Amino acid sequence: MKLVRLLFERGHLTSRGADALGIVGVAIIWGTAYFFDSWSGVPFWILMSVGCVLGYVGAYGGLAKTFGFSAPFTNDPLGWRKARRTYKESEESGRSDER
Repeated sequence: MKLVRLLFERGHLTSRGADALGIVGVAIIWGTAYFFDSWSGVPFWILMSVGCVLGYVGAYGGLAKTFGFSAPFTNDPLGWRKARRTYKESEESGRSDER
């Protein structure tokens, strides 16, 4: 449970979690390339794909944390109502994207 708290905070990746996922992804890619003799075979490509996905998720989570983006999903089943209200308020104030 402590590991989960280190990696996630309120449903978002922490900076430690993003770093850990990136490092684990790169380690899987490096280990796969080092320990497999050839690039043929299903296990090689599965491990390379898993490493790339983990590295990408870690990098994306780190960038989102750096720029202050929040996740588009919530645990609130009616979270779409709040988003709808926000869009209506922005249209009423004249900040719509109409051209």
